[in-house]
Amino acid sequence: MIFTTAFLHSDYLSNIAAIFGSQMILNYHSAHLIFFLLFTLTFVVQLFYYLYYYLAAALHQDTDFKGIKDPPVSVIICARNEEENLKSFLTSVLEQDYPEYEVIVVNDCSEDDTYNILGEYLKKYSNLKVSNISKDPKFTHNKKFAQFIGIKAAKNEFLIFTDADCRPESKKWLHYIAACFNDSIDFVLGYGGYFSKKGLLNKYIRYDSMVIAMQYFGMTIRRAPYMGVGRNLAYRRSMFFGKKGFGSHTHLASGDDDLFVNANSSGNNWPPVMMIFSSMPTVPETIVRWNTGGNPIPVLFLQRIYAVISSRKRGIFQLQITTSLKTRLC
Repeated sequence: MIFTTAFLHSDYLSNIAAIFGSQMILNYHSAHLIFFLLFTLTFVVQLFYYLYYYLAAALHQDTDFKGIKDPPVSVIICARNEEENLKSFLTSVLEQDYPEYEVIVVNDCSEDDTYNILGEYLKKYSNLKVSNISKDPKFTHNKKFAQFIGIKAAKNEFLIFTDADCRPESKKWLHYIAACFNDSIDFVLGYGGYFSKKGLLNKYIRYDSMVIAMQYFGMTIRRAPYMGVGRNLAYRRSMFFGKKGFGSHTHLASGDDDLFVNANSSGNNWPPVMMIFSSMPTVPETIVRWNTGGNPIPVLFLQRIYAVISSRKRGIFQLQITTSLKTRLC
């Protein structure tokens, strides 16, 4: 009797262990299945974005585009303690091959020799205008205020923005940006790249900036514009004041470019795109290079990738593509 009870008890425990074991195996496989489904879902979503949005700039088809021919434009540069960069890069903006334009440099509370350097440039270049903002301990401001001062000083409808540490590598930069505008276009977006230098970090930074450009160019082409970069950006002066400028996000330190584009671009005025490669100085700011190539679009796209990741090239491959009157990819 004792042995029988012990046998039955042992058999009972074995059955319980088998049941729990099978449940654990089932839970184990279920967890793997859930992780696999989540991974597959995220992969499909990422693949969709890459194929539909990010590759749109490379696969976009060329069509005829006729914009406004060389309208008067105003270039606005905000500078704070930029004496060395102004010496290196300002002349490349002042000496553009363009019939009528002004360059407005806003000297934003600089404490270096920026004021005197701009004074020397004023003697040489009649198309240069300087607005000075004096430092006031009772009033602090961000770049948006300096940019607003430059916009107020501008006399032309079409405004083109870049930074003091940026250099256009073509004298036709203003010409091609202005050509993107027509009666229904409010924005022109541009690409800002980096000088090619030795080192893995530089390659990664250049690659990263290219990927970001693919994202906002592609989203723009798909009628979902969401940002631009202030070192290569253009829009209408009337649109700026009509939309109350930076009013909706003036309290934020940044956003003069990306947030402004995000808040004011739409399906009707969505920005045409200029894909322009350029070089940049030691800090991560730059502006543009432009040229027209005759290679097929996919080839140019692959050439761009190679140009970004190769330390021997500086983004020498360019692309000009147009589509209807709403978009321009250059």
